[in-house]
Amino acid sequence: MRVLIICLILVMINMVFKGGFFELLNLKQNLSKIKAKKITLAKDIEKLEMKIIRASDPDFLELEVLNRFDLAQEGDLIFVFSDEGKKQN
Repeated sequence: MRVLIICLILVMINMVFKGGFFELLNLKQNLSKIKAKKITLAKDIEKLEMKIIRASDPDFLELEVLNRFDLAQEGDLIFVFSDEGKKQN
């Protein structure tokens, strides 16, 4: 029994002095950070999947093209404003 206790004490001292104990604590903290990051990434993946589903809708694609490239559909009113009347030198 004494030998077992002495061995356990030596193992504990060895873990403390060689840094194994502190590494174990550090690994536990890293695990919690990784779990939080995993949850964040899962939410991001869900958002991206929704965007993919939305992008497969032809109506959404048509609106995106119209908005991004400043295009107009047939029957839309287009207003053109000129700056020539403001320039008086």
